[in-house]
Amino acid sequence: MTALLSIRFPMPDTRNMTPQPLHYDDLPKMPGARMVLALDGWMDGGEVSTGTLGWLVDQLDAEQVADMEPDPFYLVNFPGSMEVTAMFRPHVNIEEGQIAEYQEPTNTFFASREHNLVLFQ
Repeated sequence: MTALLSIRFPMPDTRNMTPQPLHYDDLPKMPGARMVLALDGWMDGGEVSTGTLGWLVDQLDAEQVADMEPDPFYLVNFPGSMEVTAMFRPHVNIEEGQIAEYQEPTNTFFASREHNLVLFQ
């Protein structure tokens, strides 16, 4: 006969230990707001998506209200050909063997209270 031993350890409360990926100061209250989403990368040919969102931000006088850290949301190490994976990785400029520039993806929220519209890039 085999006896099973079960030991339960309390799970640590990590709610206050993990950095919050969303940064904001004062989010506007906009019940029923709509959101326009613009993605960059390979699906943003000719900057149609991000260019349109930038134009809307300017035309609607939208203000930046929040941003998110890219780390928890982007997978930059995955298998595949170099041509495919390069489209999803952050931009890195290397000069003389040293990293001269590193651009992480950005996640920015804008709001136009007058038009009850949230814009995300």
